[in-house]
Amino acid sequence: MKKDSHIAIYLAALPYGGTERVALNLASYFIDTGHKVTIVTTYKKDDEMPFPEAAARVVTEPEDMEFNEGRIANFKKRLSNLKNVWLQIQPNVILSFIGKNNMMALLSTRNLDIPVYIAVRGDPEAEYASKAMRIVSKTLFAKAAGIILQTERSKKYFPSYIRKKCRILKNPISAAYIENNEDRHPEKTVVTVGRCDDNKNQMLIIRAFMSLRAKYPNYKLIIYGDGPKRGELIEYVREHELDDCITLPGITENTRESIKNAGIFVLSSNSEGMPNALIEAMALGIPSISTDCPCGGPAELIKDGVNGYLIPVADEKALALAMDKLMGNSDLSEAIGREAQKIKEELLPEKVNKEWEEYICN
Repeated sequence: MKKDSHIAIYLAALPYGGTERVALNLASYFIDTGHKVTIVTTYKKDDEMPFPEAAARVVTEPEDMEFNEGRIANFKKRLSNLKNVWLQIQPNVILSFIGKNNMMALLSTRNLDIPVYIAVRGDPEAEYASKAMRIVSKTLFAKAAGIILQTERSKKYFPSYIRKKCRILKNPISAAYIENNEDRHPEKTVVTVGRCDDNKNQMLIIRAFMSLRAKYPNYKLIIYGDGPKRGELIEYVREHELDDCITLPGITENTRESIKNAGIFVLSSNSEGMPNALIEAMALGIPSISTDCPCGGPAELIKDGVNGYLIPVADEKALALAMDKLMGNSDLSEAIGREAQKIKEELLPEKVNKEWEEYICN
């Protein structure tokens, strides 16, 4: 495929999230290297990430579109809309991200002779949780030009005939996190960044932090992000009179500046792919703790006790113990942070972005 190829990037919408950030960083790289890019989304939301000015944007379901004819009829209408978009914009290749989008991309391109590469971002067991989705995905994915996964462990979900099409591609680090970190001055703070929901399980961090409050009264916990559980978490903090040491400021539009001086970063998820927030924290030299969650992304980033700590999923005591080690030993914390920073060498954007380009454009 030529350098001036037309690449369509397909997502549900453009909220502030890790997958969307990766997709838009790739879009910028593709444009910079001579490709045409169209970002195709199902919806357009009020609060979205900005996308590259040189990229086109197509929304397949305008707000005034009516879907009131029953599930099957509505599905056919959505599928027809998407197929018409491909016919209209005529991309050379489609790069689709996450869950049902991947299925829709493959279904809508039947008989169109457009190669579709699908990216499975998290644990496939969770991304395709229902029996129907598992059956359909394992049939449809055989039609993909390629399947992009984030960890070796996630390959095990797929049958052998699909594994042949799988390729492990990491997330590139944003250029902002490659810069010199001499402006970092560690503070007595524990931070986390992510959507406030059941999977991210920020309550685990709150409870572990509470158990250490008397021992480390000068530490504060900051939880960045928004989502359905944020109100519940705020109420829990109020009920336990923790407002003076635990804050939930919502979404931060400049994550690097918000967390660069954090003393500790914690990822408490029940399931993750290759978590951008953890990668970015490590790149900044922040000593980090993560759950060893499926499908193995954190375990591919962290060597336990060397450049961070891995704990069992939902294990409050293990999290408190790891936090205690870092809070109570500044030399250890500094050494862990130095080792963590070496992740930048592996995930340089020019290296990883080129791997994505070469894979989907060959």
